[in-house]
Amino acid sequence: MACNLPTGRYTIKTKNVPVGLDGNRVVVGAKPICFQIQRYAVGTVCTYVITPDGGTKHVDFIKTNWLIELGSVLQHWAISHLYGDRYTIMPSEFGHGWSDPGAGVDPRQLYLGPDHPLEEFIITKC
Repeated sequence: MACNLPTGRYTIKTKNVPVGLDGNRVVVGAKPICFQIQRYAVGTVCTYVITPDGGTKHVDFIKTNWLIELGSVLQHWAISHLYGDRYTIMPSEFGHGWSDPGAGVDPRQLYLGPDHPLEEFIITKC
């Protein structure tokens, strides 16, 4: 996997709806925020740590219910470039990826889903 996304401040969207925060929950349909995405590279293999801009907690997931939330664990994510500004985001040790429930109330909590192909996220500089 090439290391296409450099360290920096980014907004994240899916289906042109911003990803943000609702308390400690990482949600779709909230006010857009900037995330600090830190790249860790070993040769051509990269993982990324995602932190809300200015925050002290990192984007993590709860292993019992697969919800994406902020936590103290330094979760490393595999962010794979698809084309243009489109990427998939998944834990480096699982085959599941970030997923938007796509319906219901706003904001909607992101979770790890087994969707294939994995859901596309738009990642652009803040």
